[in-house]
Amino acid sequence: MEIEDIIGGVSPLKARQKGRGGKHAKKATATSKRRGGFAASKGERSGGGRNVGGYNVQTSFTPGPAWVKPADGNIGPAKPNIAQDIINKGKGSEEWEYEDKEATPGTKGNSFRDACYEADGTRKTSGSTGTATWVDENGKTQTKTYLCEWDPSHVSTGSNDYTTSATDPSHRKRKKSTDTEGVVTYSDWEVNTDPKGKR
Repeated sequence: MEIEDIIGGVSPLKARQKGRGGKHAKKATATSKRRGGFAASKGERSGGGRNVGGYNVQTSFTPGPAWVKPADGNIGPAKPNIAQDIINKGKGSEEWEYEDKEATPGTKGNSFRDACYEADGTRKTSGSTGTATWVDENGKTQTKTYLCEWDPSHVSTGSNDYTTSATDPSHRKRKKSTDTEGVVTYSDWEVNTDPKGKR
């Protein structure tokens, strides 16, 4: 047998067998499903058996195939961490927004009073101007500007009494969309035909 090509003149199998491994080799080659069910090494020289110290029938001296880098350079998709989950929460989603208005009865008012009296009922400074805006009983918006001067009845000539139009109940909805960049957009309002439905 030529040994010139063997490093140090000793085969790797014999070099490994020097002490047969003792109790450690015996434990390492124990018969079990985990080890494949092969016979245990006795852990002593000339102990016999298929599994000698440090080796068993599954031992191979042939190198396995070289590792090949994946084509895309990635092992797999990155899993977002908790912080990223919080940042991404609500993005790329859609939800409905609702608006409900109750019916309102028609009301009466006076344009000069609206323009020249404060909310608490006090008169504005004489000579000042004020503007009143209201919706008449026909649903049209009216606007009138007054010079705040009072006659003996504390009402300016040209004051206008008005009656606001009554309103029916209304229910509408629109879609709120949030893209993956966090930008929010809204659709046009549309009539909600099922105001008591799922929100």
